[in-house]
Amino acid sequence: MVSNVCSKTDGVGTPSDQPALLHSNTLTEKNPPPSGGGVFSVGGAGSAKTISKIERSTITGNHITGSIAYGGGVYSDGGGIGNLKTLELRNCTIARNLVDYPAPVFAKYTYWRGGGVYMSNGHLVVQSCTVVENEVHGVARTDSLGKSSLAGGIAATIGNAHAVESMTIGHSVIAGNTVWEYGGGSREQDIFTGSLFLFRSMGHNRIGTIDFSQMLVPIGEADWYSLCRKHYPKPGDEDGVHVADVLNLSSGITRSGTILSVGVDAPNPAVLHYNPRGNALDQVPTSYSVSATNAEYAIQSGATNDFLAIILARIGNHYGLANFASEFTTDFEQFLASVDIDTATAGLQPYKDPNGTPILTLPATQWFGPAATWPQELPNHPYIHFWHRLDTALRARNIPELGQELLGDDAWTALFSSGALTENPAINMSVWATGFGVVAETLDQLGSARPANTRGDIGAREYDSPALLGDLDDDGMDDAFEMRIADADKADAIEGPADVAPLDDYDHDGVANLVESYFGMDPTQGGQRDYLLVPGRAELGGQPCNTISYRRLIDPRAARGVVQESTDLEHWTALDEAALQVVAAQDMGDGTERVTFRVPPPTPETGRTFLRVLVEAIP
Repeated sequence: MVSNVCSKTDGVGTPSDQPALLHSNTLTEKNPPPSGGGVFSVGGAGSAKTISKIERSTITGNHITGSIAYGGGVYSDGGGIGNLKTLELRNCTIARNLVDYPAPVFAKYTYWRGGGVYMSNGHLVVQSCTVVENEVHGVARTDSLGKSSLAGGIAATIGNAHAVESMTIGHSVIAGNTVWEYGGGSREQDIFTGSLFLFRSMGHNRIGTIDFSQMLVPIGEADWYSLCRKHYPKPGDEDGVHVADVLNLSSGITRSGTILSVGVDAPNPAVLHYNPRGNALDQVPTSYSVSATNAEYAIQSGATNDFLAIILARIGNHYGLANFASEFTTDFEQFLASVDIDTATAGLQPYKDPNGTPILTLPATQWFGPAATWPQELPNHPYIHFWHRLDTALRARNIPELGQELLGDDAWTALFSSGALTENPAINMSVWATGFGVVAETLDQLGSARPANTRGDIGAREYDSPALLGDLDDDGMDDAFEMRIADADKADAIEGPADVAPLDDYDHDGVANLVESYFGMDPTQGGQRDYLLVPGRAELGGQPCNTISYRRLIDPRAARGVVQESTDLEHWTALDEAALQVVAAQDMGDGTERVTFRVPPPTPETGRTFLRVLVEAIP
């Protein structure tokens, strides 16, 4: 029925393979708390070679219930602080698992986290997986430093000491996972990073929401390279996606014929896997590279460390936020003045540094260490609050350049470069990139070869149905593109590729469907301008030349673009292909490329000329 492999590698020998369909288990309150409805993986080791693997498996329809419950589908405990165990999930479907408690519990220490996957320590790798429609139900409660009692689809622990090392996500669909608050509403939360040291993307993910709010805050300590911890987004990544846009939830779900779910959709037959759809199809190159930004600084002995003030000023200047630094500083210092860490003592008791001096200003807010347990030390709490409040302030500004990650790789490279800071030459910044090669998986969850087409699909399944590959109705538009239109509105009369006409304009933006297909646009979202030709200049053979550039499909299949010129915008002539020469072609990582052509210069006889690209179906 399903070809599954579970293996554990301890650094020596070979993996042992055994079939695994991990489904429909129920764990109830016990001591220790219920964890890992489908898989419970525990045991750290002081060796980087210790890796547990779950490959090509279904973990679905499981249910754990208790006043403390972690990991409806998978629970991984990599050991204590500094232990290096890694859990790898590859080509797996983890879906419709449930974490809850049968009655509301109002107690100080109650937690419900990780409807699909929960990591307590160590490292987690999620590669080419589908983690969707898992749920967490519980009583919402917030501990110190804003730690929530609830966390959604994939969740990492929030520790008072450094325990969770890294989470690495690649080529995966992680969407449609929800948190339900007792007595309240629900919210989508697909990845909760907890107090991770590093979050890494390997690119080409389709993610709904990522909550970075509790990640370890940036530390500038020399040799830690830990100012930038959020290595996201990378080529091909998209967040804010709806699960129904990337998975076929109507006719693309395969269910068991004998196994009933006890999870989210109990008592229906358990889900085995989903077919991808939309822009989860045909996206992943066979190989490519990503990079991660590292940043740290060294400060001269005895010098003033005013890095926090410097970053506030640079953020305000770079993103055009008038008075951002001064307003934030005022608000932050008002917060420090309101803190009372000892309510049993009369009067407000503020945070204090290791020497007992109250911390009431931004300059007094510093990182004091020690290396392993610094998050639990009260003198460091103002520093932690600074970064949490900065994230909140940036999120409220809705800055277009900042995504869900806020201060990720792109922001740090925009704000800083290596060298002494002009604001304080005693601080010497180091910023550099580390590259990683990424190779796509060669088999999907069912053992089918990847890719089925030019590029691989995102998620656990490689969908090779001929109905979505090629151009069966010979109209110049890829069938997968046409299905995005067909699936956009289930109530309309467009049911498949045959109902999508090349010259129609589904999103009413003035651009025909055929043209949107060729230029790699989204046919359901009007107002895009990716198809516009951009004029420019370049050098070819040491000589300057005129160019045009535009985005197009790398593999347009049954359509082509013809560059034409005109002197009067009425009469158009196709340019001789010999006169056009490719100057550059940049792979955009999403199945399109931005191509730049040399174009012949106007002559005195012709005067000014105009250019366009005519898109036509190949007969």
